[in-house]
Amino acid sequence: MANLPSWLVESRENALKTQEWNNLTTNIYDAVDQHLAQSHVQYFTDLSDAEKSLVLERAAKSLKGTTNGGPTPYDNLNKRVSDLLDKGVNNDVSRSLMTDDPLETKTDIILNKVCEGIIALLRKWPDQKYKLHAFLNQSLPQPVRFVGWNLYLSNINYRQKFINDLGNNPRSVLSPMDAEIQRNCDSLVRTLPVAPDMMDSKGNMSAMKAILSYYHSMFSNKRDLADSEYYYVIPIVLSHNPPLSR
Repeated sequence: MANLPSWLVESRENALKTQEWNNLTTNIYDAVDQHLAQSHVQYFTDLSDAEKSLVLERAAKSLKGTTNGGPTPYDNLNKRVSDLLDKGVNNDVSRSLMTDDPLETKTDIILNKVCEGIIALLRKWPDQKYKLHAFLNQSLPQPVRFVGWNLYLSNINYRQKFINDLGNNPRSVLSPMDAEIQRNCDSLVRTLPVAPDMMDSKGNMSAMKAILSYYHSMFSNKRDLADSEYYYVIPIVLSHNPPLSR
């Protein structure tokens, strides 16, 4: 589990030793056997990778409901894992407080460590980005926002195209209206609540203009950019971690 915080690795190892984990895996194995029997398949290994995933998905779904309204094996494991994570991160913070002399409060340190854990998990398993929905309508720490934007908006093909265009002809990544776009960025940002965060950083303003200029350079009709297109760029720029240079 390289690159994951030690407290997170320890919490995972402890979770694998619990009775709740043992109960869940036993139930899943039994459900898989039942699905195999219904499909007249003798061994799980006889299935293709796609078929294995489908059987496991069906087995997992069959365990998410109960007939008596009581907690499911998933519910029990989730509660135990939550307790272990809480204990793990608090123990790690307590050890840090004993050896270091931090300026932040204990709560701030805990939030920072949880943030590091979320980022490490997203980088290791980016396909799990959909679980960020748990933070819907909640303010995200900047590092998590940056990873979230990157996972959802990054496109390796467009990135490579920009790199190629920049290398072959640097002028091609600039709009014919580059200077006007810069002026519009300056005038529009001044009217917004985020004006200090943007205008106090040359890096932020340069990034905003560069994104919009390249975006506009790909237009066939070279229409003016709408105000909404300027607005869209701001949260992307402000989410960058580490923050762009001032």
